[in-house]
Amino acid sequence: MILSFSSSSSSSSSSSSSSSSSSSINATKRTRDILREENYNPGMMTGSGAVLATLLFACLLIVQRVDSQCSGSALTLQASTTPQKFSSPGYPIAYNNDLSCTWLLDSGVDGQRILLYSDAYSIHCPSDSVDIYDGNSTSSPGLQAGLCGSSKTGEFVTRDRHALVTFRTDASLTERGFEFIYLSAADTSGTGCNSEYTLTASEQAQFLTSQNFPAFYSSNSLCRWEIVPSSAQSAVSVQVTFADIEADDTCRYDKMEIYDGSYICENKLVSTYCPFRTGTDFSPSTYTSAEAITVILRSDNSFERHGFILKYWETTVTTTTTVATTVTTTVTSSTALQTTAAAPTTAALTTQASPVTSEVPSISIKEQNTDASTNIVMMVVSGLSGAGGVLALLAVWRTFRYIKGRKRPKKGLIHVQGATSLTSISISSSSDSGSLQSRQGPPPSILAFV
Repeated sequence: MILSFSSSSSSSSSSSSSSSSSSSINATKRTRDILREENYNPGMMTGSGAVLATLLFACLLIVQRVDSQCSGSALTLQASTTPQKFSSPGYPIAYNNDLSCTWLLDSGVDGQRILLYSDAYSIHCPSDSVDIYDGNSTSSPGLQAGLCGSSKTGEFVTRDRHALVTFRTDASLTERGFEFIYLSAADTSGTGCNSEYTLTASEQAQFLTSQNFPAFYSSNSLCRWEIVPSSAQSAVSVQVTFADIEADDTCRYDKMEIYDGSYICENKLVSTYCPFRTGTDFSPSTYTSAEAITVILRSDNSFERHGFILKYWETTVTTTTTVATTVTTTVTSSTALQTTAAAPTTAALTTQASPVTSEVPSISIKEQNTDASTNIVMMVVSGLSGAGGVLALLAVWRTFRYIKGRKRPKKGLIHVQGATSLTSISISSSSDSGSLQSRQGPPPSILAFV
């Protein structure tokens, strides 16, 4: 059935574009009839029947898609500063025979030119081809005639807001087709390549381009743009949406640089670009600064490219006030140090240590406040304890002085007055014998050593 479908399309190869469109419509109807005959329901069919029905349904979708731009009227596409793409019917699967398709690209603004290119195409030569016109009709000047083969294209730049692309195939062999990328932007470089050019951002997104965009920038250029917010309460953001600069791994030749701030120095550099024409798969980065963003484009004396498109805008900065909080930690040291005095009499001397207060950075340490009544009791006890200690010291001192100052009798003779009658006892000794004599007399005095 697929071969029959292709054959049906081939039978109209010699007809005009209108008959080609009618053939596509008839093929669509025939495919629908086949699906009705097969009672197409993927959930109810198995094996080769399900595969066949699925392929037929895919063919129906392809034909319907072809009809949208290959039915004799152009499909209009709106170009913008963001790269977009369109492709031949069924790409990257082989396109159909006997097609006549037209796309009209429009920038939407008179004088705003369009950049168009293809990173991959494969078109059977010479019977199938693509034509590109610098305008909105086939009578406009041509930018490219009879494009076919397999390669990448160069870039096509219009002189005004429109570009027209046509694609025609015959009844013979087909290839994978093509995919084109397109975008549009006006030259907003201002005087940035002659002197520093200052741009003021707003909440509405604006665009900065390289000189001559979308045509090539100049050789030996040193361009500088400074983008600033409108007020001190705002920050400026930028985003590169497209870049096409002489490619090099280290950006030795041409390059685009983005700096954070108004000054150009190494520690302010946030990004360097030197890619070969970015496409729809390019993921742009966003850079934001509260001060300013400076953009530099440098080029040498050869191999210029199309440059860049940079989007910029501002956002209001929300100011958050942070109140510093002081953390206070209370540490109380009230350790009683007791010392026992060594004295003739035992007396306890008690010394009360004062609260210890220490300070460390960022932490305040102070005495702990206690209940007033507790403070009074502690003061009374401390006072009594101190008074008792003083009295004890005085008592020890007085006792020591008393003992030291007490008078003792001198050693020597003691005179004892005897009684009225005393027997005198005389003890004498001789070498031969001893004798004991006694006598009575008046009471003598007795002298003795003590």
